[in-house]
Amino acid sequence: MHYQIVQCLGCDTFSFRRHYEDYGSPVDNEDGTVSPSISTNTYPSFLKSRLALHEFSPVPEVVRAIFTETINATKEGALTLAGIGFRAVIEAICNDKGIPGKDLQKKISALAQKGMISKLEEKRLHSIRFLGNDAAHDIKRPSQESITTVLKITEHLIENIYTLDSEAQLSLETVIDQYDDFKTVLSKGLKPLAGGEEKSLSQILGKTIRRFVNSLPDMEKQLIAEIKSGTHPALSLGSLKKFDDRKHAVQLYIKK
Repeated sequence: MHYQIVQCLGCDTFSFRRHYEDYGSPVDNEDGTVSPSISTNTYPSFLKSRLALHEFSPVPEVVRAIFTETINATKEGALTLAGIGFRAVIEAICNDKGIPGKDLQKKISALAQKGMISKLEEKRLHSIRFLGNDAAHDIKRPSQESITTVLKITEHLIENIYTLDSEAQLSLETVIDQYDDFKTVLSKGLKPLAGGEEKSLSQILGKTIRRFVNSLPDMEKQLIAEIKSGTHPALSLGSLKKFDDRKHAVQLYIKK
């Protein structure tokens, strides 16, 4: 019998490890030899998860808390509770993102309709919903294999919706489809211009214009409406100018 205090080389967490070799109950090996039966237990129980949802994670508190509780249930072999927990994680994500629907079935479908998950991912989330419903209503204990698969799917969902998007925003040029983000980029484009200069929106945005995939016309409509209402602090409407490579006249803007 061996007792050890061990430390994870990844997260630095300390655990208590019990290692027992029972020579009174030997195990036959394929090569004809025998070995003692071995049992190893770690407390707290260890579960390999790719996600480390600390307090500074972009994942919201309610999602992080339910996911952590579900992981703890999985570690301790409380698989029925884990099945219910993973379903609750999906529900919490839908609520956090303001996804409409009177039940989780409709919310999952709405996630796909909004483009936040793929059709394949939608099918996987419905499978987790089935598993969670069986655990909650029929007290049906999921298998360890099914919970392991559900964990991978849930980790992938959280990464796609929260973690990867946050990391991409910091290190990559991402597509802009929100007006507030458009105004931030526009403000940066206006900084080098002198007061009274008249430019088109594409001239102001420069290379950044590529970040607007199909969203720029709607952004410009909102910008013009804001200028006409007198609430835009930096721009006024200029003239309409016809460029040789354009079919229609282009609206110019004057920096105040």
